[in-house]
Amino acid sequence: MRLLRLVAALVVLAQGPALAAQELPRLRQYDSATQDSLRSIVAAVAADRLPASAVINKVQEGAARGAPAARVIAVARQVASALGDARRALGAESHENEIIAGATALRAGVPLDALVEVRRERPVGTATTGLVVLTDLVSRGVGVPQAREAMLRVLRADRTDDAVRRLQSSVAHDVPGPDPARAARSVSRFLSALGDPPPATPTKSPPDALEPG
Repeated sequence: MRLLRLVAALVVLAQGPALAAQELPRLRQYDSATQDSLRSIVAAVAADRLPASAVINKVQEGAARGAPAARVIAVARQVASALGDARRALGAESHENEIIAGATALRAGVPLDALVEVRRERPVGTATTGLVVLTDLVSRGVGVPQAREAMLRVLRADRTDDAVRRLQSSVAHDVPGPDPARAARSVSRFLSALGDPPPATPTKSPPDALEPG
């Protein structure tokens, strides 16, 4: 269920600049200087053909929590930067859901080259689930190196997303909340049951995507 909610949220977020323009008037709870700064950030993201709705979503989250204007502006800039980095790692042809999922992973502490590796295992349009689950593992306390290794193992074991979903479900069942020790054990058990990793057979990355460093 957690994975389904995350994917559903990504679909809502990926409705693009039209949604961003529609939602901007709702930012009037901040003063005019804050509104101008936020509109400038959103406009720059939209002009760069990135999913500006991801920035709007974060701004609205902050507003709902009563976050101060300076914090909301800072987070909006962070999300904008992460969206650009995610597209650079995944390639300009990446779908908006992939870019948003990649940006979320980066903000959770997943390194840029992990996104590059996921792209090498999944062609354009099919990396969203892997990126969402990678972020979910890290949020549950799985260390980034172990989460990254686990994700690459399951992506190589099953060219569909079935193994990815099983990994997420298994860890979610064992670890309902952040618990690094339990999360690490849960991932290790799953990988042991998965068996020996198959040889890497990466797909062809988009020509403008980054290469693993």
